[in-house]
Amino acid sequence: MPAYVIFDMQIDDSARYQESTAGVQPALEAWESFYEGPVYQGLKVVRDACSSARLVGVAGLD
Repeated sequence: MPAYVIFDMQIDDSARYQESTAGVQPALEAWESFYEGPVYQGLKVVRDACSSARLVGVAGLD
């Protein structure tokens, strides 16, 4: 079964939004460590053999 993640947002306060992105950065570094790490990469071989996935980023239009 295909699954898609679509994230659509409107930023109303860019200064406060920048605060949130600064706070997210450590979590993204943790994600990259997990994803690139040996445990997940070993399991990824199995995942890739039985499924497919795409991460899609879509920019909003004004």
